Amino acid sequence: MRKIDYIKYFRIPFKEKGRDFNGVDCYGLVFLFLKEEFGIVMPDYLELDYKIGTLGKDGKKYIERYEKDKPILSIYNKVDPPPKPFDILVFKNVAGIATHIAIYIGNNKILHTIRNRNPSITEYNNFWKNRLYGIFRIKELERE
Repeated sequence: MRKIDYIKYFRIPFKEKGRDFNGVDCYGLVFLFLKEEFGIVMPDYLELDYKIGTLGKDGKKYIERYEKDKPILSIYNKVDPPPKPFDILVFKNVAGIATHIAIYIGNNKILHTIRNRNPSITEYNNFWKNRLYGIFRIKELERE
């Protein structure tokens, strides 16, 4: 398995819609991690007017952006559990809406950030497993 220096991610402050080492939100951390470690560039979604934990003010914008991004989004497959290292994990809230994203790093651990906290590695325990919305595997990383 690839050796990753996770410490550099722990120092990044939380910043809503952040996508670089100056600050990240949960999606921004996944975006930055994949870009830095594997050269994979995901859509940044910075133009969308959303608030943390919501679908945004105008759900139609998400649908339009998704349609535009289909070629980019074809770089991954939705897979069944258990996750493998560097899979993207998407979590839902109690209403069943996807509201959080993380990177599975192996050994039952995830790299993620939550509001107003720096990124960290957390146990992928029942709290997270019970909220799992989906596991997405980047096709290019299936051989890692």
